[in-house]
Amino acid sequence: SLAAGATPASLALRLPTISNVTWPSPLPTTNRRAHSQETSSNRRKNTRWTPDEEAHFKSLVRQLGEGKWRSVLTVGQQNGYLASCRTMVDLKDKWRNLLKKGDV
Repeated sequence: SLAAGATPASLALRLPTISNVTWPSPLPTTNRRAHSQETSSNRRKNTRWTPDEEAHFKSLVRQLGEGKWRSVLTVGQQNGYLASCRTMVDLKDKWRNLLKKGDV
């Protein structure tokens, strides 16, 4: 019992399809290179280890103990053996790299 002029297709629920949906405009893309240049100014400058600094560092680790990075950093910087820019993470990473190279 269809209404006059109505067909089963016209009575069907209209589901959204690719062709009848209005899609929002795409999000703007970011320029990764420009972004990295903006944030690069916030990065700490990489300071190379001098041979003298490395020798003092090894000596301090032997005296104070491996993993005692706060003590090594404090004593090393107070005595002028380690650069003031060094962090405990720098010391840990340097020690790990020295172990890997077999220089300890």
